[in-house]
Amino acid sequence: SNIRLRGMKIPSGLATLALIGLCSCAGSPKQPLSQPKAQAQIDEFTTKFLVEWNERDSDGLAGLFTDDGVRVVSGEQLPAAGRDAIARSFAQTMGDPSLTEKVNLNITVAHARDLGNGIVIADGRFEATDPDGTVTLTGRWGNVFRQTDDGLRLLLESAHAEPSADADPDRFANMTSRATPPTGSDRNVGAQQIAALQGLIDLYLEGFNTGDGEMLASAFAPDGAQVIAPVPTANRGRAAIAKSANARLAGETLSATELGARRISDTLIVHHGLWQTRDADGTLTGFGQWGNLIEMQPDGSAKLLMECAGPFHGVD
Repeated sequence: SNIRLRGMKIPSGLATLALIGLCSCAGSPKQPLSQPKAQAQIDEFTTKFLVEWNERDSDGLAGLFTDDGVRVVSGEQLPAAGRDAIARSFAQTMGDPSLTEKVNLNITVAHARDLGNGIVIADGRFEATDPDGTVTLTGRWGNVFRQTDDGLRLLLESAHAEPSADADPDRFANMTSRATPPTGSDRNVGAQQIAALQGLIDLYLEGFNTGDGEMLASAFAPDGAQVIAPVPTANRGRAAIAKSANARLAGETLSATELGARRISDTLIVHHGLWQTRDADGTLTGFGQWGNLIEMQPDGSAKLLMECAGPFHGVD
């Protein structure tokens, strides 16, 4: 079935345009199935979101986030943290004259799970088309939700457009308007978790920068998911993540900066920041944001339950 609101045709179970742009799952090493009950909750949330989106109500959209929610989308260079900043982010997005009510969205939910303790996650794909049916944007999204008395509320929106096939390879190197990231990191986690998160970043970067897919995959929980814009479908489980990494990694150097780490349960942490890549000559080849869900392990280490990231696609 399809949901139609003010000229926008959205397949049932889809996220919204703002949900363009991390998620994975906890549990046993066996790959968990998407849960119908969790999917129904995401459907209900999507309907609410669409009402606010079609009203162009930035405050209403921000109200669908928790007070400490974070919005990490590839159309912006820096995250929006907290409802006031999120409302400003939506207001800026909706001020784009190209975003009219006639834009059609096709956004599919690939996976939805209830992790317990009031936390629900979902991920999928999006496609935006203009009134004549031309596809204008595609990508991946993955989000973390908290269950409240008023329904699901977003703890993290992480949504990232896919690189265009005809993108200028020198585009990032020639950009003149890089945003300046804030100094320090906004954390509500303890010293042990901070050390574990840095260890996780170091492990991931070493795997990426040495082209070792198995090492990179070891940064994930056994049932972790990788939802990144360059990959057409989510990689679920270490074997799939390692295979994909071994096929993609070739000569680039990745660096990452943490901007925030917020504990949302006894074992789960929403983690977000910035990344950039350079080629062998040191030339900037890409940059963007990441928004991940982390699970603390019994041994004190941190592992990715989900990685969701993509390149900045806004204008210079």
